[in-house]
Amino acid sequence: MTPQPPRFFPPQRRFRAADQLLPLFGAAFGVSACVLLWTSPEVQLVRVPLVFGGWLLGLILPRLYAHRGRCLGTVPFCTTAAFVVVLIAQLMGEWTYTVVGLFCLFGGYAAGAILRYRDKFRTDQKTMVLAASFGTLLAVGAIAAFLMVGHASDEWKAIYGWLLLALTGLLALVSSIDLFRLGVEFSLEVPVGSMYRISQTGPGIPHVPQTGPCLIIANHGAWFDPVFIGKVFARELTPMMTASFYDIKFLTPFMRMIHVIRVPEKPLKRDAPEVHEAIAALDAGHCVLIFPEGYLRRKEEQYVRRFGQGAWQILAARPETPVVPCWIEGSWGSYCSYFGGPPTMNKKPDFRRRIHVAVNPVVKVPREILDNSLIARAHLANLVLAARTVLGLPMGKPVEVAMKDEEA
Repeated sequence: MTPQPPRFFPPQRRFRAADQLLPLFGAAFGVSACVLLWTSPEVQLVRVPLVFGGWLLGLILPRLYAHRGRCLGTVPFCTTAAFVVVLIAQLMGEWTYTVVGLFCLFGGYAAGAILRYRDKFRTDQKTMVLAASFGTLLAVGAIAAFLMVGHASDEWKAIYGWLLLALTGLLALVSSIDLFRLGVEFSLEVPVGSMYRISQTGPGIPHVPQTGPCLIIANHGAWFDPVFIGKVFARELTPMMTASFYDIKFLTPFMRMIHVIRVPEKPLKRDAPEVHEAIAALDAGHCVLIFPEGYLRRKEEQYVRRFGQGAWQILAARPETPVVPCWIEGSWGSYCSYFGGPPTMNKKPDFRRRIHVAVNPVVKVPREILDNSLIARAHLANLVLAARTVLGLPMGKPVEVAMKDEEA
């Protein structure tokens, strides 16, 4: 049977989506300033500080959020809320002070979340500057056009009101489509945050590539390990997942949407399609997450099992790929681990359990190590074990190179 070619992995759209939304926010700001400030001088005394204060407060608030990537996931919710506010105001025929404040706050927060995510990275800065400049021109143009024609008739105010409704509706639609995955991940923050307190530390955190191919490797102590890793890293991850989870009916559509790589559960594999898919994902600039053991931890005294061939095969095909070794401390012993029995059995559900993710420096595995499968796999396992020392934990017994008969 001829092996199937790896599926197509589209380029990640975070930066492009952010750049597309910035001009729309500029236009929305300009039109909203026209609609909300074209009123009597007495009302303007209250609305001027309310409008600009609301937008400014919204721009600042995302800076208080710890996770840049998750912060971007708030944009679909904020733009949808702003659209609902404008719709209510238009149907009522009145912009109360509460409605004005809420619209400016929601719009400012969504724009601030995009700027906070976008301005921290040094890549493609020209595009961001052009998008922001174009958005500013649209804002100024909207205000100038209103000042020129707004005196003619109050009908223009109504026209601008419906134009603002259309703009916010477009913002909500575009952000919901382009940032759908981030929105779903953000919506999981509350249940995950109530169960686990996740923190990260380590010298590798500032140096994790924010764009381009990258491979994250980590130990595997519980079912939720991908969630813990995803909470730590700002960029989108493309995880590899065993078929037993991938094929759960209500999970499969979401797994496909976020381009999870399905790993068939076969003890012996003549052909590994998941490896080819991981390589294709790296070629598309994705960050691939793999738990090289391919197996949940079973023993207290054994920190990691010997790594499988998957991570080595991926790196052997793409030896220049940056590798981020991580250690997840706290997942072993959790509700979804094998500590004291199978996952969810004989254990209390987790509540505010502390999870620490240690990130060691980003490395590129030397070609001479990758030339030998056994040496490479032991080397990768020891990189993960070494990340334990970041948390002040003992590294444990290093993984030794397996003998040929042992490997068989």
